[in-house]
Amino acid sequence: PPELRVHPTGNLILLTRTTGSIVSGQIWSLALTAGIIFVLMAAMFLSTRVGLIAMVPNVFPLFVFFGLMGVTGAELNFGTNIIASIALGVAVDDTIHIMMRLSSAIRTTSDQEHALLETLSTVGKPALYASLILCLGFLTLGFSTFVPIREFGFLSAATIIVGLVGEIALLPALLATTPI
Repeated sequence: PPELRVHPTGNLILLTRTTGSIVSGQIWSLALTAGIIFVLMAAMFLSTRVGLIAMVPNVFPLFVFFGLMGVTGAELNFGTNIIASIALGVAVDDTIHIMMRLSSAIRTTSDQEHALLETLSTVGKPALYASLILCLGFLTLGFSTFVPIREFGFLSAATIIVGLVGEIALLPALLATTPI
């Protein structure tokens, strides 16, 4: 009858709304975080161009992470939702260390290539070791029999390795082609 109002309900409706909230929350939080990081990087180095360059190795692992999720069929849930934030945090930390050391090295020498090599030899090693230790720590979760924990471990480890490649290979390549 027309006087009755119908509202869909049940577990499927709740799960659909929850998944929609996770996805929209993930997009919003990552976009906001990336925007804030860009502003901070550009302000630290007084250059929008350097801020953009610094963002590339920070968002690179996120694109690979979401690609891996699509290829492997992993679901975006509460556990996997955190991985992007962890990867972004590790990548930003390494980027700040590398960029600050490079900025300091450029002030002492006029040769940017030499400053970049010096930076990688001093800051690159700790970034490598820290990322490898984190990766091994997350890989131990891969032995879990609980599928969400196993996915979290493998995806986290893979994303941290991709972030390391971005910091050790991609960032120096971009910085070598752009005068600071």
